[in-house]
Amino acid sequence: NLSVHAITPILFLIDYLVFSDRGHLVLKDIYYVLIFPLSYVFYTSIIGLSGFIFGYDSNKVPVHYPYFFMDYDRVGLMSLAYIVGLVIIFLGISYLFYLNDKKRSKSN
Repeated sequence: NLSVHAITPILFLIDYLVFSDRGHLVLKDIYYVLIFPLSYVFYTSIIGLSGFIFGYDSNKVPVHYPYFFMDYDRVGLMSLAYIVGLVIIFLGISYLFYLNDKKRSKSN
């Protein structure tokens, strides 16, 4: 969990800042960041709705989704608000990378 959510993103940032070519991003590229997260949400939603059990909570109730914000059984429609919020955050981060790429390409 720590490797996936902390170490890998830090290594990605170091790789991007040190080794990436500048000036190759176009504005439509910022939407590519959504391919993996949205396919993950789609896949885990199908798995969760089909009855797969990821584990049990402290009250011995089955948990059908890997993250609390995706748990439609407990959170309800608020889970859609969480997912939309994450999509907006991902788009914002990718837009910052796009702006950084344009700024770095002009400075060279």
